[in-house]
Amino acid sequence: MHPENPSLPTQPVSVEPAHKYAPERLEQALFLLLTCVGLGIIADALFRTNLLGLNVSLFVTALIASLYVWSRRFKQASFSPLLHGGLLILTWLFSWRDSFFLQSLDLAVQFFLLFLIAARLSSPFLFKTTFAEMTLNLLRTGFALVISPFAFLFDSPWKDLSKFRERGYGGATLSVVRGLLFAIPLFVVFAVLLSSADARFETLINNIFRVDVEGMLDHLFTIAFVSFAALALFAQYLFGKAWKEADFPAPKLLRLGVIETALICGSLVVLFSSFIALQFGYLFGGEERVLTSDVTFAQYGRRGFFELVTVTVLLHIVLLVGLWLTTEAKARRLYRYLATLLVVLLYGIIWSAFNRLGIYIEAYGLTELRYYSSAMTLWIGVVMLYFLVHLHKSFLIKFIPSYFVPNYLTAGYLALGIMGVVALYLSNPDAQIAKFNLGRSQSSANMDVAYLENLSLDAMPVITDFAKNQSATAEAFLLSYLLNDKYQALPKADWRSFNLGRWQGAKALDDFMKQPNQQFSPRDRR
Repeated sequence: MHPENPSLPTQPVSVEPAHKYAPERLEQALFLLLTCVGLGIIADALFRTNLLGLNVSLFVTALIASLYVWSRRFKQASFSPLLHGGLLILTWLFSWRDSFFLQSLDLAVQFFLLFLIAARLSSPFLFKTTFAEMTLNLLRTGFALVISPFAFLFDSPWKDLSKFRERGYGGATLSVVRGLLFAIPLFVVFAVLLSSADARFETLINNIFRVDVEGMLDHLFTIAFVSFAALALFAQYLFGKAWKEADFPAPKLLRLGVIETALICGSLVVLFSSFIALQFGYLFGGEERVLTSDVTFAQYGRRGFFELVTVTVLLHIVLLVGLWLTTEAKARRLYRYLATLLVVLLYGIIWSAFNRLGIYIEAYGLTELRYYSSAMTLWIGVVMLYFLVHLHKSFLIKFIPSYFVPNYLTAGYLALGIMGVVALYLSNPDAQIAKFNLGRSQSSANMDVAYLENLSLDAMPVITDFAKNQSATAEAFLLSYLLNDKYQALPKADWRSFNLGRWQGAKALDDFMKQPNQQFSPRDRR
């Protein structure tokens, strides 16, 4: 029985024959190898800079385009619009904001999607795979990516090189190519070693070739590393084993009947209901409740928030396991009712956590950790709503079209994760943090200038607009010092590392520092 949809028939694990990690034709192997080397050259040209931005978007786009072209050439390779399209959206969002945390989150999700693509998760399997099935396939793919480049080099039909003469490629040309493949690496290695042994010979080599040996080795290493990684991806994606559909039935010893379901879920309902009822005033009492108790704002907001978020995540895991273990019809029906009640109570805890954090933010201001924690709380609420809709899909399908009702959780969670990252990019976190804290400073004398300085250039348009409206106030002088330091620390970027948020922030900062009526004249940039 399918763990997420019991109505599906049980399908045995498919046993596939061993796959070769290389094409059968020599021309295909050579062109694939050239594609990987070309990606290595592109990476070496794009990432010769200290900053990330447009170079990431361009390289990942080239990678996706190469995967698409080769997937059309080999019919067994799968091309999933959700995975490839989501990866394409996220990689172009990368060059939109300058926030380090946001870019790191973006890269992490991109890497996960690329891993799913390497596992050859096709669209049909994507919408019916389970979490356990996904874990199994990702572990298998991790080992396959290590083996695939070596298997490609040994499995490819290199012995057919001698047949190139019969196909009109020319024996002399082939001999020259083969000779250069061996001669160039040997020549470079021995030239470097002999140059290190004698200064006059090093001068002779430099005068003859006029090349930077160390720089050339650096370029060769980058190209070789990226080419090898690309070869591992392509060999697994094109010729590795496809996504394995496996059935993970609940063990008979662990399957929950009506009594077990009532005891487990019922006890949690009683516990959560008692927690919310007995502490309703404390949880939702707000600032007045905190001031009349021995609890500080920090204890009330920070500590309570993370505990309640942990409870929310753990309860969601328990609900997913319960969905897997309740296989009997009566037990599944009881579980559906009790799980719905638990989700409703869980929304009360989510609201409590969000309320606690809101009071903490009002007292101490907004930071990146508090902003992303608030966003995560909202995202968990959306995920729980999706879980609730999935839980009652058999009932909802009577009233709404079937394509609005999710049949499987895994694909939906993946789509919600991508949409969550997109929503964060649209919200511009650093600008929102600066706007909130500067708004508080108009009614409070404690403005955390040091924290504003740690924000990315995404926040600079907000900060400069605020500073322009200030006269001879304490905030104006503090911001002038901050902006002067940020002005000197502006990164020197070229087109490869272009980032829209970084460019807009640098432009706003440059325009502000060039104003003639500034309290502090801008010093020369280092």
